[in-house]
Amino acid sequence: MNNNLMSGGGFGAKPKALMCYICGREYGTASLQIHLKTCMKKWEIEESKKPKKERRPMPQPPKQLNDVPI
Repeated sequence: MNNNLMSGGGFGAKPKALMCYICGREYGTASLQIHLKTCMKKWEIEESKKPKKERRPMPQPPKQLNDVPI
């Protein structure tokens, strides 16, 4: 029997993923910046549906976000 199949050989490590600071979902390094634009718009739309007293401000990006190589 081929030991590579038993040990998971041939499969690399999970691709590097970053978490969206707005919705908490994981995205690839190339996809995160694209996702953030749509996520911000969605956040604003959803918050505008709430009464003014219940609306929350847009979460601020973490300082480390600018240090991520894209």
